[in-house]
Amino acid sequence: FFDRLKSVSSTPSMSRGIEVSSIDLPGKGIDDEAAALLATLVLNCGALLRSLAFEEKLDQQCGAKSLADALALLPSGSLALLDLSHNRLTVDGAEALVKAYVGGELQPGGQATRLTRLLDLSWNELGDVGVERVSECLGSCPDAAGALRLRLRGVGCGDRGLTALTKCIKSLAELDISGNLITASGAAALCHAAEDAPDLTTLGVSSLASLDRQGREDVASALVWGAWRAPGLRQLDCSGNWLGDEWCAELVGALFESKTSVLESLCLGESGVADATMAALALGLARQGGCLGDGTGIRVLDLAGNALNDACVAALSRGIARSVALEQLGLAWNRITCVGACALAEGLVLQRPWEAWMESGCNAGIGTGVVDLDLGWNNIADKGAEALAMAAMECVSDVRAREFKVPWCLERLNLAGAHVGPRVLGLLEAAVGARAAMADAVANELSQESESVATVAALRALRARRTGAPAGLQVLGVRLSDGTAATMQSAAHSRLQVIWENREIPEHKESKEVIWENREVPKLEECKEVIWEN
Repeated sequence: FFDRLKSVSSTPSMSRGIEVSSIDLPGKGIDDEAAALLATLVLNCGALLRSLAFEEKLDQQCGAKSLADALALLPSGSLALLDLSHNRLTVDGAEALVKAYVGGELQPGGQATRLTRLLDLSWNELGDVGVERVSECLGSCPDAAGALRLRLRGVGCGDRGLTALTKCIKSLAELDISGNLITASGAAALCHAAEDAPDLTTLGVSSLASLDRQGREDVASALVWGAWRAPGLRQLDCSGNWLGDEWCAELVGALFESKTSVLESLCLGESGVADATMAALALGLARQGGCLGDGTGIRVLDLAGNALNDACVAALSRGIARSVALEQLGLAWNRITCVGACALAEGLVLQRPWEAWMESGCNAGIGTGVVDLDLGWNNIADKGAEALAMAAMECVSDVRAREFKVPWCLERLNLAGAHVGPRVLGLLEAAVGARAAMADAVANELSQESESVATVAALRALRARRTGAPAGLQVLGVRLSDGTAATMQSAAHSRLQVIWENREIPEHKESKEVIWENREVPKLEECKEVIWEN
């Protein structure tokens, strides 16, 4: 690796304008000499470099110092991601790297310092002293409000280091201190500080290692109060703390009733949730669908590892049926049987027909439906898998779905550990094929410049809510024997994605002439060949 790095760093092609925007070197065992060469490579990349990740084994202080010196010479704000997790950084090395990454004045031609950047120092033995040093660097950074996403998972931080972090919390858009030795009083101080941090959108406090039963209750109480008052909170991960059903229900209620923010992602895995929490979630999801109507609300919900039974899932499905926002649902490692899977399938089918929001002018309310459903390692057999396959095919015969007036829903279904027989495997294969054929047909229609006013408006609203095109169906965790259906699905999605990424949706008064730019769409046979070769 050292010899290869030396040849890359000194190659004449670097001076001829070869553009390198990302360097990712996981598990390479980078010593001080290799780190010096990497510093040269970073300088050669210059302002084009956006992402730098050295996961595992960046050794010793000298190597970190060489890299920090190189980072300091880059235009301020040009590097968007610096991932140094799972290394052996010393306190001094981490301090030098943080200063180089977040410090300095904005240089001419550089990006605005307001650009949110990610710094990941997780799983380095920094301790409280190291976290204090990092906090001091952040506190001295000019014009840094909400400009940094900071991840400090498992760095040996205690209440002392957390207290230092609360002093610079206004500089952060994300703070993840999961897996540390935080006590209930430290968590309470953090939640209180979050009330005065309007730019803090993401908070991670999962798997706090030093909590006893009383401590878990105190943390839950602090989270309830902080979640209700935090002005900018959008994503919360408090999984792995076993807060208990009662406190989780209180937390969910506070999040849904908050007047200061609308939560988009909630992780309650391994939290001991049960009937009370499911009832609160169902009520909250239904209220969001009935009151907001603009597509905002919880999009990601993770409830893995909670021993949820069929009754819990049935209650949740009633909320899913009214939700216009929920897109990803994690229910792995629970106790869900075919009864619960059938209830989920019914909720997914009922979630789709939200054309009323389009008619009322709430265009963003079209949503996407639940596109990602993880049911891995539950007790699901033929009947449950069959119901989910039928739910995935519900949109195929719906003309409104082809015009993007209602969501397509399921795109990824994880059934790992399910006991599925040949007949239902065939039905799942049929669902994959039917959705692939639908995606292919929609791609053909979109390439013919014949969209109606409603289709153009619906497509524009949908593009505002998701980065990728609607897709066919992927079934994970079970072995499907029909490779043709999977290949067809991939090819159809590739065609639709090309249109989605490269075609602008203008106002309809111009749409007859310029809805789509002239661009050839590859034929299905060509896509199959490319996928097969790659």
